Amino acid sequence: MPETGDFFPPLVKLNEVDHFLLQLDRSMRQAGGGANVCTFVITLRGRLPLEELQHRLEADPVYRWVTSLRLCRRLFRKSRWQPDAQAGLPEIQVHEPEEAGPVPESLLAMELAVSRESPLKIDLIPQGGDASLLIFTWHHALMDAHGGEFLVRHLGACSSGSPLLWQPPRPPALPWRQRAVLAREMKSDLYAVSKPPLLVLHGRNEVPGRLRYRLLRFSTRQTRLIGERARDHGATFLTSAFYLAATACALARLKRHRGDRLQDVLVPVPQDRRRRGADGPVIGNQVSFLFYRIQAEALGDLARCTASVVAQMQEFIRSRMPERYLVMMGLLRHLPSPLYRVLLRSPTEGAMGSCFFSDTGEVLAGCRTLFDHEVREAVHYPPNIHPPGLTFVFSRFQETLQVTFAVLDGVVNEVESEYLLAALRRYLLGKTDDAL
Repeated sequence: MPETGDFFPPLVKLNEVDHFLLQLDRSMRQAGGGANVCTFVITLRGRLPLEELQHRLEADPVYRWVTSLRLCRRLFRKSRWQPDAQAGLPEIQVHEPEEAGPVPESLLAMELAVSRESPLKIDLIPQGGDASLLIFTWHHALMDAHGGEFLVRHLGACSSGSPLLWQPPRPPALPWRQRAVLAREMKSDLYAVSKPPLLVLHGRNEVPGRLRYRLLRFSTRQTRLIGERARDHGATFLTSAFYLAATACALARLKRHRGDRLQDVLVPVPQDRRRRGADGPVIGNQVSFLFYRIQAEALGDLARCTASVVAQMQEFIRSRMPERYLVMMGLLRHLPSPLYRVLLRSPTEGAMGSCFFSDTGEVLAGCRTLFDHEVREAVHYPPNIHPPGLTFVFSRFQETLQVTFAVLDGVVNEVESEYLLAALRRYLLGKTDDAL
């Protein structure tokens, strides 16, 4: 397996999920909701000089190789990432901070022309003499959040010292007939769980509007309290199930606030397939998906909602849903792209889900410094697929819980965003407010 150093894969084929995310990129652009890119913002203590950052990255063969990758699309065969021997290093832009927030909106809505430009971009924002923002942006078809973190840790020399694992070992292929049976089973399950009507907050013909991000942060004490509440609600080893239940209940609360009738909530949730504690793979989205349908009658009670999520998670593990989903996606990728995109949206009549949700776990676990500077904050800003145009990402940074909320103005306005996040906070912390 390729190691960090002078030897790298001559090409990287897109896996099943990479191909899915590449097709979503086109759908997102057509819907006006932005591109399918991930943004990782790190706040460092002190000033990080541009010259120092450039010198360090220019001397790193890993950075040179990753930024030389270009997407080669192939009609009837797997698209791939290939290094361009003539590619120069991308320019690191330095920006002035905007008064409205620490990260300029232009950087949170970046476009990456990955067929002719680097799929990874770095921006720097000095914040006086006491802090610097480092913004890493990459195309979602290149890496998931954990892969991006592995790469960032290496570039900032906060790694375990082990060689980076670029790609996972290739598992033996199942017989075609067996794959067809598993794919048919998965398709049947997916259509059953996605059967309308479903709770959505967007209108049929609304213009997506501006993409906005909000952050919910909790103190260490509050984070411990939320963990205790998760255990009290039956999510002893599955804290993310409690997060998902609280999110679904908050969505239902906003739906009731609008005066609308409640419907079932459908949430696709990514599941990391990496071996626990491994430093990779870096390239490629090493995830599968679980599809939760929470019945409308459970959305008014957090304990009942949590129990529904936990029970479904256990059933998904028993039925091997993640493995069957990847088999199905592996067969679908052989279809022409327009038909592929139609089939992706057909179960839910174009909605994809009530919202998108993920729990990325500990951000930069055990990594206190990057580029010889103390790490003060680290936040993932996810792409936001429209519809549904609502994304919630839970993570923990240095033992504190944080939630990144992405929304399009055409789906939820600013007043409703405040209401939704207030409801989510109260469900997590256990504080009730009848005014909500």
